[in-house]
Amino acid sequence: MATVRHGSQPREIESIWVESVNVGRHRNSVADEHRAAKPFLYSLVRCHRKTKQCPIEKNPDKMAKVMKLEQRNPFGEIEPPTIAIEESASRLGVSTATIRNWIKTKYLEQAGKGRITLESLEQFQSEVSGKEKLTQRANKSLKDSYYHEKTASRFLDKVTSSTNSSDKISIEYEASLSDSYRNKEGIYYTPDEVVRDLFSVPEGDIRDASFCDPCCGSGNFVVRAIDLGFKPENIYGYDIDPVAVEITKARIYNFTGYRSENIKVASFLDITSSQAHLKFDYIYTNPPWGKKIAKEARELIGLRLGAGVSIDTCSLFFFACLKCFKDNGSLGLLLPESFFNIAIFEDARIKTLQLSIERLIDYGKVFKGLITKAQAIVLRNKAPEPYARISCETIGISYKRTIDSFSCNPKSILNLYCDDEDAITLQYLMSMPYITLKNRASWGLGIVTGKIKNLLSQHLKLSTFLFSKALIFCKED
Repeated sequence: MATVRHGSQPREIESIWVESVNVGRHRNSVADEHRAAKPFLYSLVRCHRKTKQCPIEKNPDKMAKVMKLEQRNPFGEIEPPTIAIEESASRLGVSTATIRNWIKTKYLEQAGKGRITLESLEQFQSEVSGKEKLTQRANKSLKDSYYHEKTASRFLDKVTSSTNSSDKISIEYEASLSDSYRNKEGIYYTPDEVVRDLFSVPEGDIRDASFCDPCCGSGNFVVRAIDLGFKPENIYGYDIDPVAVEITKARIYNFTGYRSENIKVASFLDITSSQAHLKFDYIYTNPPWGKKIAKEARELIGLRLGAGVSIDTCSLFFFACLKCFKDNGSLGLLLPESFFNIAIFEDARIKTLQLSIERLIDYGKVFKGLITKAQAIVLRNKAPEPYARISCETIGISYKRTIDSFSCNPKSILNLYCDDEDAITLQYLMSMPYITLKNRASWGLGIVTGKIKNLLSQHLKLSTFLFSKALIFCKED
């Protein structure tokens, strides 16, 4: 089959077109005509991309035939409009795996590889999504969103009209959140014992000090601030969940009789991305861990906050808090274990080591259903003092370290499990000359063992055989 080459002249292209269509006519079927002309269409597109010219666009009859062929399937039937699975997933706010599950359960109609019909998507949006009880895997995301809206409405009514204790409503609301909703929003409400330990009695006079929880949820840190003596009018809180905000307001009123207007439904990340924002003396919070935000949006927020490559939501909240607490202010964050040792958070840890760290705490696995440990950091907004002692606290063990003891760690890792002796040993080892495998090794993810015979050369097969025999000999020896 002839194809269009880059640099082909209009007459040459027309002859290829005629050849393609004539082949189809010779086969005497619309399907064959379409199939014969299809390579021409692809070649034409490639030629057009390079020359920026379409040699048949001045011939309406031929152009009409091209368009007509593009809209017909191999059987001569006009194909319905389609949409890519990735685009439909973005449109519905779900994963591509969810879209494929809906295809399997016949809620969406597949139209070729990686595409579905636009009509089935629009029908699904208007008649099914969030309304009909679909199979568990097929509609988990939208169904959960739909049920959460109903739950939120019910609890809003309860908060505004019920005489029940706001603390009781808070517990009930936290228990009502499904695991999938928690995972999507990165929501894990902080246990009271962790709140009390992390937000301990502040030093100095706090009667006129301001406090903020930028992810206040149902108000556990806010209530703790009241217990410690902060005035309710100096307490601020933000959350995107209107139910949680109303519960927090109710708890403040029940404890103090003060109706606060400082607890608001708002995104703290959006607030701190603007030029004008408040600053606080104390910020204590448990930010969302791994909240599902589009990567492009996280990158944009990270750029505004100076977060580098550390763009997980908990890291973004860390940088946002740094913009909002006053000189010598106190910041306490409950974070996933990965924040302290994984490479992606290195930029956040570098910034941390430029401030005065007071405590590093490991609380273990405090959240049901989460494998990762919860760890915390407390720091002051001032330069670190070289000989100041940092309290490193793990379950049942506590010791003090200087900030210099973290300085030689690769990737600025905050290894809070090491005591002074361990830190000195590591510092000595890291001070010695050494080389790494970076740019010195090729890395692989493994071999599909079922195909190993086809992948290995005869030489490698022999080497493998001799090596295995050597291992057996060593074991016998």
